[in-house]
Amino acid sequence: VYLNKAFQFAKKRITILNQYWDCACYLAHLVHVAVFENRLEDAQKLRDQALRYASQVKTDILLNNHFSGLQAEMALAFGEFEEAQEYVSQALSFAQEQDRLPSILENLVTLADLLKHQGDITRAAEILGCVKDHPATGFPVKQKAETLWLELGQTVEPVSLESVLATLN
Repeated sequence: VYLNKAFQFAKKRITILNQYWDCACYLAHLVHVAVFENRLEDAQKLRDQALRYASQVKTDILLNNHFSGLQAEMALAFGEFEEAQEYVSQALSFAQEQDRLPSILENLVTLADLLKHQGDITRAAEILGCVKDHPATGFPVKQKAETLWLELGQTVEPVSLESVLATLN
């Protein structure tokens, strides 16, 4: 029911605003709702639509960074770990090139989620510990990091953002 209402809202938003980029991002976020509700067919339709709208946008580096991060999250939601790795690497590269700390932190949470799925719990916990305690982490990212942190149930020594980023390069 929630997904149907959200999808109808997205359709109205597309019609009213005719903003391909906003709709692509909105639909990409709805992919997570559909996956969470185990509505994989709906999730795939939403994903396809999000990618169609994104392809209509002549993007700049900041939009590329944001959508690469969303694509990483969508691939992760579908268990496409190699694809998720490629997208999160792209997103982190874009964010680092533009020196966009909030984007770096957000994409590190996606990387930690990927590492969790790949079984590297300690590394995921180190990254999450760094992100959740960093003063530049926004509230939604902090919530996501803390939720994943609790799922891992790990205690690790705190590491700095610089040491986390150094291991990525």
